Amino acid sequence: MKTSFRVTISCGWLDGNHPCFHPLAAAGIHYEPAKWPEFYEHAKDFDCIQAGGEVYDKKVLDQLPRLKLIQRHGAGYDAIDLDYAAKLGIAVANTPGANAPAVAEFTLMLALAANQRLREVTLPVADWSAFPMGRALEGTVGLVGFGHIARAFAKLLAVFPVKIIACDPCVSAAEMAGLGVEKCTLADIRLRADTISVHAQATPATRHIISRDFLENLGRPVVLVNTSRGSLIDEPALIDALKSGRVLAAGLDVQDDDTPHPADHPLFQLPNCVATPHIATNNLRCRVAVNNMAVQNIINFANGKPIVGLLNPDYINFQRSTRNVQRSSAS
Repeated sequence: MKTSFRVTISCGWLDGNHPCFHPLAAAGIHYEPAKWPEFYEHAKDFDCIQAGGEVYDKKVLDQLPRLKLIQRHGAGYDAIDLDYAAKLGIAVANTPGANAPAVAEFTLMLALAANQRLREVTLPVADWSAFPMGRALEGTVGLVGFGHIARAFAKLLAVFPVKIIACDPCVSAAEMAGLGVEKCTLADIRLRADTISVHAQATPATRHIISRDFLENLGRPVVLVNTSRGSLIDEPALIDALKSGRVLAAGLDVQDDDTPHPADHPLFQLPNCVATPHIATNNLRCRVAVNNMAVQNIINFANGKPIVGLLNPDYINFQRSTRNVQRSSAS
């Protein structure tokens, strides 16, 4: 057991005294919360970072000579340069599926709220007859991406009178059919769906996958839900579509580039947009489940055992004993 292994926890959703951290101490692993705002300077003394959504690009990684593992507290990893981390012998892992139930439930909440025009019917109006007519969650639901969260959402939809279609190049039609979902293309979703829910990973290839062209050529007015990453939707185009009625309503837990928008942002002025500040995983059950998986991964890694959610397996090809040499050549 490697008692010298040191972990800093940058994702501070749970207090360091919470029982889910106790296995680290039992394994002889030192851990402590991150220090902000000087986090990257602080992290130089640690072998592992239990990471939130902060950036780990080439510039940052070059400042962390001791680092061996970035363990994401969650699923997204778009802020981490996986290839460069591998060249430095740094493993990167996430917690696949641990947050799926919570995000799926939140997605369902937003889908219902947007379909029922919840924000509009809670606004104070003088004339009660001015309330818009909501609609039931029915018809066809299109899922853009079919990973852990989309699958959990599809299971929740089983009690609704809907047909579910999904596009994901990494999932076969047979696998989708086994879960009662029809595999289709993004164009099929654009033309056929009544409600569209976005669940893709954020990559350069998926940036604005819900594009202006997509939103201007919908087969029918839709409700659009996004609990994944804001960069997947062309936000100015969405604002135009909400104003025109091509998108009847939107339920958004994330905004473009995942940067906090001011309260007076045009998106938030639209009564047919229900927006929340990236809080789909903000419940204790989810936080504990994610943290338990992250902690077990850290313990396994520190003891040379396999870990789940490894995102850059090539890291193993770079000897940690020669990391400084590799760092110089990679630079």
